[in-house]
Amino acid sequence: MNTEKVIHFIKQNKLLNVSELERQAKIPTNSLRKALSGTQGLKQQHVEELERLLTPLGYKNSTDVNIISVLNNKANSGKTTTTLNLGKALAMKGKKVLLIDADPQSALSEYAKNKVDVDFYHLIQHPSTEKDKIITPMGEHLDMITSSIQLDIANIEYGMGGLSGIYQIRNAFTHFSFLYDYILIDCPSSFNAISISAVLASTDLIIPVHPESYNTQGLSTMTKMITSVRDINTSLGNPHILFTGIKSSNSSHKSFLKHINDSLKSDFNVFDTIIHHTIGFEGTVTSKQNIFDYAPTSRGCKDFEQLASEIL
Repeated sequence: MNTEKVIHFIKQNKLLNVSELERQAKIPTNSLRKALSGTQGLKQQHVEELERLLTPLGYKNSTDVNIISVLNNKANSGKTTTTLNLGKALAMKGKKVLLIDADPQSALSEYAKNKVDVDFYHLIQHPSTEKDKIITPMGEHLDMITSSIQLDIANIEYGMGGLSGIYQIRNAFTHFSFLYDYILIDCPSSFNAISISAVLASTDLIIPVHPESYNTQGLSTMTKMITSVRDINTSLGNPHILFTGIKSSNSSHKSFLKHINDSLKSDFNVFDTIIHHTIGFEGTVTSKQNIFDYAPTSRGCKDFEQLASEIL
């Protein structure tokens, strides 16, 4: 498996000098070129040496990546806000972060300026897609793969394909995993082939819960889906509840926090960090900016910086 990741990394980085890599890794002349063309394999000792040489250049073993799906089947839970601003907070701490908009509504994609022409649906269909054709830079250490309404088509096409279709979508989520420390997935607000595939690919789940849009039945349904997927994805940890839109002075919000903590702590982890109601979040939607760029001294910035620290 590492051989495939090394080959993929070299193919994605066209400025690498293949002859120089062969020399430094003590690989016989033209052997690496043949491996890149698929006509010859690589010895394990050569793969390990290439990994050592490529790591300072950004290569990562995908087992090191943290893939976090942000999901809730209830609208206005803070799902997209969480994905965007947590990603920015982690990037500000020096982590390489990829945001994937997996929602056909494309709310996260609206924050991407100078978007490339292809999106996540294209990556599902064409696994050999090169990085510069699909990834939109969002700032230092932060990238995005955007979405489109065509993901609705993917749900039908690949959902009807059974497990093979689900795994093809799952593989698209992990396609660039060796380049990043964190991949954050903004999942659709429904349970379908895309969301199931995202959970299959994930190491962790964040469920944003807003007091004004909380739905007990929806959370129960989500729990059943997660439990089923965990039978296959054994590396998936317990989901984390993240409280969003909290008004500290609101007594009903305080009661809500206590109720959730008391009733769900056996099935979920609950973040200590709370994302408070911040007027600045409304401005980020219209300006298409993250909270750190739009309102750098706001409480929202402090909350997401604290959340990133808690995750790290």
